[in-house]
Amino acid sequence: MSDSLSNKFEELIGLNYQLYNGLFLTLPLDAIEKTGLLLPLLDAACQQGLIDGKNPDAIIEEFFELHKPHFSAQDKNNFLFRVIQYVERQVVLVDALEDAAYKKMHQVDKLKILQSVVEKVEAEDLGEKFSEVLKKFGIRVTLTAHPTQFYPGTVLSIINDLTRAIARNDISEVRNLLQQLGNTPFSRKKKPSPYDEAILLSWYLG
Repeated sequence: MSDSLSNKFEELIGLNYQLYNGLFLTLPLDAIEKTGLLLPLLDAACQQGLIDGKNPDAIIEEFFELHKPHFSAQDKNNFLFRVIQYVERQVVLVDALEDAAYKKMHQVDKLKILQSVVEKVEAEDLGEKFSEVLKKFGIRVTLTAHPTQFYPGTVLSIINDLTRAIARNDISEVRNLLQQLGNTPFSRKKKPSPYDEAILLSWYLG
């Protein structure tokens, strides 16, 4: 990634992620145990523990001893499961931020690559050569979907709305959508068929 693109990423995605993730972690999604507020502490404990050469079990146990000493084994499992749920939604937030920033990151409106190519062909009288190139040129669209990235339709709808709200810098709407995201199940009881995956991928082709 070039320095220019890296700076744009930090400005449009990195900084906004800090803002919206901070908003997300303070939402009352888990009022009793406050998982969102403990997540940064767990992250810091894990990073420092790995630097110190500790094994994962020891890191997690030390975290619970410090912050939740009253937790039973089941409480610990429940907490870690909720951590996974939060992280899933943080990934969605990054996806939405990247989608919202795509045009600015890649200057889609300014580049107009195809138009530039056509203008160059016309200006340099390369029509015949260009036609020969096009005869040999082909595109085959391949749709792929990874099971871990297969979101239910309700989640895709929220992602779509979240992307638009972020693009408008509508913080109030972003907060509402993050609240919805936090309360919307990601799991599916039935394995999706290739047809189901293709239908849901149409979200990104529309």
